[in-house]
Amino acid sequence: MVACPNAMEIWKLCCLDEEICSSPFTNNLQWLKPLLLKLDDDNFPLLMVLCREIWLRRNDRIFSGKDHSATVIVSCTKAWLADFRDAHTVRSVLRHLNAEATNDRTENS
Repeated sequence: MVACPNAMEIWKLCCLDEEICSSPFTNNLQWLKPLLLKLDDDNFPLLMVLCREIWLRRNDRIFSGKDHSATVIVSCTKAWLADFRDAHTVRSVLRHLNAEATNDRTENS
């Protein structure tokens, strides 16, 4: 996931290669702990979703013979993450508006 040439291309496209490859580790937890402290609120979720995508695309290559370019993987992942954040924001706004409407009805009763 870290030293694989295909994964490295993805990390470089996201400018995460220095953070990801800067410290030695023996397991995933050792790898993730310092990254959790180093990366900001935008880049840590990107890292996590990219890990999943790298794994899925690897499986596509092995089991289905499908190959995906690093550029496509990164752009699709960023778009998915942006959509997820937008949906979460809309959900939060709707929840807030619903709470306000409920409070208004309670106060007017």
